[in-house]
Amino acid sequence: MIEASTQYGDLSGTVAADRADPPNGNTFKALFQEGGLDYSKYFPVAYTFSMPEEKWNRDPGDADPMFVLIADCVRRDEVGSNMEDVRETIGPGEELPVHRFSMDITLSEFLRLFKRLEVTFPNNRGGMDPHFPGNVNPVTQDYHSLSREG
Repeated sequence: MIEASTQYGDLSGTVAADRADPPNGNTFKALFQEGGLDYSKYFPVAYTFSMPEEKWNRDPGDADPMFVLIADCVRRDEVGSNMEDVRETIGPGEELPVHRFSMDITLSEFLRLFKRLEVTFPNNRGGMDPHFPGNVNPVTQDYHSLSREG
């Protein structure tokens, strides 16, 4: 299973996104091709957006710090050219031979990859299971819009 993780894992959850429609937004493929990834040889199975501590803390005055965008890919000649091929080639419990490609990206470049993006972090430190045990479905009872302005 491909999952996100951090050093301490204080928060973990899920993400959902709708890709931006070109030409208004970027595409993962366009960014990685610009960086030199050969899509005729590699097929991406996952993308990771990472905020390593050393990148974030480099310059407190920087309005748009650098992050890392990662493409985990398989070789088309080894595993196939789509997710169906990957599932047929790699059985349950087998290791997936992944080739990792990374590039620096600004937050604004990253956000232009999407028309909608939602990230949810259950409070792991509060004892909440990030996958909500059993058939528990949290239901919003009401909604409060907060403001940080005076």
